[in-house]
Amino acid sequence: MFSIESTPMTTLSTNGFKTAKFKHNIKILTLTGGMPYKPQVHSLSHQAHIIVATPGRVLKHLEDGNFLTEDIDTLVLDEADRMLDMGFVKEIRKLHPLLPKKHQTLLFSATFSDKVRKLSKLILNKPAFKIFLFVNPIPPL
Repeated sequence: MFSIESTPMTTLSTNGFKTAKFKHNIKILTLTGGMPYKPQVHSLSHQAHIIVATPGRVLKHLEDGNFLTEDIDTLVLDEADRMLDMGFVKEIRKLHPLLPKKHQTLLFSATFSDKVRKLSKLILNKPAFKIFLFVNPIPPL
């Protein structure tokens, strides 16, 4: 079983990689467009526990048969609002039906626009919405 964290940009994928590396012996793989493809194919043959990737690159590897979706138990859509703003809705809609029926999808977004609301209704089952508000205190003058 493994998880996929999907992010809109290479920079965020790299940050996700750093954040996810919390435990020893966890194989984490970053798959992003704009990076050499063949080394990613080779790395996939070592069976990662977590794949941090952009949606388009995940689909490319799936289309080429580089890994199967049957072992995916979690899909994390991080920065969903940014992914939608960048036009990744087609890739997300194409990816989600390829996943096993029994999997967990987590969707994180800084905003909850109509686009994010529509996507959440499409791909989430019994969604639980949580709002977190982080306020930086204003330093005294």
